[in-house]
Amino acid sequence: MVETILPSYLYQQYNNDPDLVAFFDAYNTISQGYLDNINSLNLPIYTQQTNRLLDLVGQGIYGIPRPYIPFGTSTLAGGVYNSLAFVGTQAYGSYDTLPYDQGLISIQGIPITSLTWASTAGGTVTGTTATTPIGVTVGSTYLATITGVVPVGYNGTFQLTQTGTTTFTYALPVNPGTATTLGQVGSTVSLANDDIYQRTMTWNLYKGDGTQFNTRWLKNRVYRFLTQDHGIPAPIPFPSTAAQAVGVTFGSNNAVTITIGSGINTYASILSALINNGTLQLPFQYTFSVSY
Repeated sequence: MVETILPSYLYQQYNNDPDLVAFFDAYNTISQGYLDNINSLNLPIYTQQTNRLLDLVGQGIYGIPRPYIPFGTSTLAGGVYNSLAFVGTQAYGSYDTLPYDQGLISIQGIPITSLTWASTAGGTVTGTTATTPIGVTVGSTYLATITGVVPVGYNGTFQLTQTGTTTFTYALPVNPGTATTLGQVGSTVSLANDDIYQRTMTWNLYKGDGTQFNTRWLKNRVYRFLTQDHGIPAPIPFPSTAAQAVGVTFGSNNAVTITIGSGINTYASILSALINNGTLQLPFQYTFSVSY
């Protein structure tokens, strides 16, 4: 790494001019400061970067873009030759405008089991789902659509905050009344936050487990993804904690089942989603499923 700039010098005949000497000294000082600032960023160390700078490092240096995490069950709609794209009964686009064999991503809604309005914070709706929305971690915010609720005042597209594994809230100034019919909550895919992005990069880049795929290699990677914040790798205790918390079963037709213990399953749904969409690199000869 270059730590010192190549300084600029005056011609000797100008060395007696204090203004020119001061100008060149200032230029060299500022240039050295720029170099020091760039070096202090430690760009290749992705675990220290955040936001747009993390995207620049991940995509530009390592070739790993920030992953998308599906929410619910995603399906492709539209893109058939000479037709509209439909999501449910809603048509999108015009004839012959969608690329052939491509389409929009539609998300099947997750059933809502309760929905209540309260006057707190200027009006807040609290909802509960029967199952954890895939890829949405506690504390995250995401754009989602509420449909099928009566009164209809609850329906619409809102910025939701995931307050628990099966609970969410969103702002609604006007009280729609008591929900008599419960509908669904659905969304498109969402971008991973910095923490998940860094864990993904560590999964794909970490060399400490070797390059030979085996049960221990897989268990260590799963354990590291689930437990080590921001992808900062740390030694896994021996006897291997991963061996006790992560189970791997090989079935017929190269089917592999990864079983995750209850103590480390906070990010298990995200792990499953990223394995299913191919973000986390694994041998293509096998099919993987995650149980938690």
